[in-house]
Amino acid sequence: LDRERFATILENLNQSMIIGIDVSFFESATNDSIFADAIKKNKVVLAMEYTSFSNKNGKLYGDTLLKPTSTLGTPNEDFNIGFVNLYTDSDGVTRSFIPYITGVENHYHFSMEIVKNILGKTQNLDSTKMLINYYSEPGGYEYISFSDVYNDLINPDSSS
Repeated sequence: LDRERFATILENLNQSMIIGIDVSFFESATNDSIFADAIKKNKVVLAMEYTSFSNKNGKLYGDTLLKPTSTLGTPNEDFNIGFVNLYTDSDGVTRSFIPYITGVENHYHFSMEIVKNILGKTQNLDSTKMLINYYSEPGGYEYISFSDVYNDLINPDSSS
């Protein structure tokens, strides 16, 4: 998608406490400056990924990583970042995630970075695995489509 569309999304969500965008922006693209300006006007968490790991002292260690392109700004100044790596169990099902990884740079999981920004504090969870709660009653998870946000068809009082 054109980065200008993401800028429009941020403008339409400007009343949000925090906006998490779980899309990788690892390479520069057309209209990055427009998107970067919109990021700076909002509190945003962007996705990053660890690309290789090792085991150091019995703990997972992130050896290399990919971060959003510098054309969008500077992490921890213009936006926050959180890793989006998930780990699948031997039976092919993803049931948990690691909330914090120590590595060449230490980072919180994308979801934990959002929580940290909402609460204004971090949880000391080290590298403990956290279970993912996939269960909900029908209609239990609110869904708002990208196109509805882009076309400004959402209720600003929505809790999502």
